[in-house]
Amino acid sequence: MLPISKSLLTRMHTIRLDEQQQIKQEQTDQKAAKVLL
Repeated sequence: MLPISKSLLTRMHTIRLDEQQQIKQEQTDQKAAKVLL
């Protein structure tokens, strides 16, 4: 195991959370678009 700095781990975790939020937002937008159509 290579030592990974805590800040890097935190940054990676934050990026992953941001991606999940973005995916949820896109899914919500798609549902809204279907309702509008």
